Amino acid sequence: MPAQILIHRITEGIETDDRVQAVLDTADKRRLGAGRGSRSGERRCAILGRALMRLELGDRLRCDPSELVIERGHQGKPYIASPNTRWHFNLAHSGDMVAIALSDNAPIGIDVEWRGRRTRADQLAAHYFGTHEQSQLVGLSRDLRRYRFFQIWTVKESVTKALGESLWRTLSGIEVCGLGGSEPELRLSGAANGASSLAWWHMDLDNQYSLGVVRLAADSHMPTVLTVAPDGRRIPA
Repeated sequence: MPAQILIHRITEGIETDDRVQAVLDTADKRRLGAGRGSRSGERRCAILGRALMRLELGDRLRCDPSELVIERGHQGKPYIASPNTRWHFNLAHSGDMVAIALSDNAPIGIDVEWRGRRTRADQLAAHYFGTHEQSQLVGLSRDLRRYRFFQIWTVKESVTKALGESLWRTLSGIEVCGLGGSEPELRLSGAANGASSLAWWHMDLDNQYSLGVVRLAADSHMPTVLTVAPDGRRIPA
């Protein structure tokens, strides 16, 4: 079964939804109520993203979302400790978008980045990208260079999240090559070379967001990507 990617937009008032309220704990409700500071929007997106993820998992496992026990591995990757299940999940957010990745039989990692955010893309590329990756940015217009940067970055981060490893420990061992050509390639080495097989994708959403997905399975079927409307309808992205 292909993995599924669910795209939620964090709209005004979503936290008042009865189902969302039911899975928010007291601390999260207090944080949402504070709602001040330069990072309040980012914090709100993270809190509500976790709540939406619980609701999606509860639907698939046919259990009360508030009863799910979610713990973290040695490098901080969350997993379902109870009930016992083969389902894997991952969560990412940027801007007003939350992306939830669900896989019923293999670890999965996801990253989403709003390309309008303030990012020192050139400095980050010089520091964290390999030679082949940096060469793919040379000679591009500013907008295309920024697009390519986030294309590479989201795939690299998705690999680390699928593996459940530290981003900074694995980043130098992940190299995305040949983007824009007919045969793009993902090369892994060192701490990142921990998967016998994997499949990876990059997608563009709303001409504003870069989405990277990595699944640790030989199955290369492209994930189904659905946008979740405010009324709950699933619409192909």
